[in-house]
Amino acid sequence: KPKIYCDVIYQEVNIPMHDGIITKAILASPADEHGNPIDGKRPTILVRTPYGNKAGNRVGHLFVERGYNLLYQDTRGRFDSGGEFFPVQDERADGKSTVLWIKEQSFSDGRV
Repeated sequence: KPKIYCDVIYQEVNIPMHDGIITKAILASPADEHGNPIDGKRPTILVRTPYGNKAGNRVGHLFVERGYNLLYQDTRGRFDSGGEFFPVQDERADGKSTVLWIKEQSFSDGRV
């Protein structure tokens, strides 16, 4: 897909899980040449990682410039996300909570 947006805005977001734990994520969204957000609903690419959500900033612009949102989420108990990290234990439920949260947001067209 060709590049259709000039720039990308990155913002930190808090995402509540089914049990009240808050996870942290970076949302990358399209911006114009002046760095102003471009309104509209778009599909969202979700990346959940225990390795730090800042890593997504290196490649996120490639997707966002082509018409997607990118949500790069720290998994439970990692970096600034709340809770305790137990590999795999909460991934299914937390992934579901995150997808449901995305679908409720004004930036989302419901596709994740």
